[in-house]
Amino acid sequence: MRTQLLILSEDAVFARMLELEFCMMELSVCVSSDWQPHLRSEIVLVDLDSVSLLRVEAESAQIIGFTKLFDVSQLDPDRKCSMILHRPFEMRLLREEVTMLLSQDPERGRRSYVPHQSETLQLNGCELSLGERSITLRQKEAQVMECLLTGGSKPVSREEICRVIGESSANKADVYVCLLRKKLATLSEKQLIKTVRGKGYCVI
Repeated sequence: MRTQLLILSEDAVFARMLELEFCMMELSVCVSSDWQPHLRSEIVLVDLDSVSLLRVEAESAQIIGFTKLFDVSQLDPDRKCSMILHRPFEMRLLREEVTMLLSQDPERGRRSYVPHQSETLQLNGCELSLGERSITLRQKEAQVMECLLTGGSKPVSREEICRVIGESSANKADVYVCLLRKKLATLSEKQLIKTVRGKGYCVI
């Protein structure tokens, strides 16, 4: 049987909370502690802290991940997730994403949400927002920002940034980070991108 939403988590309380939330939206929901070959769904919600994405074979489904960790590079190395939410998160963000995916919005893309103190730093395509403030990034700036958000608190090397944006010179990473910092200054008085000596950059 194919459902609209499949929740994979060993955290029974967390899974039940999600199940109730989406049942109230009148969606067909299935809950499991692990991936099973017979399970089919349009959207799969995966607790990355208890379920390995390597076991999830949902080729035709959109996958949304959850984690308490900031560094998700090891949790989603193949970039299967269309979005990763860092717990705790606003349920509103998840509801909006699920609604958008079910409506087959052609503008959807990979998203990453990272808590920043009392507000949320959010990258949606080329639009970056912090709380109610937002800025528009150029394509490569957005790629660099996504790379940093995905890395979380773990520094991302200049070489990795250049690989993501298709540049051969490590100096290009510095250029794009500099451009990002100037734009981010309009969102927050605090510097949001930290230089880690000898290791690269990370979002703080």
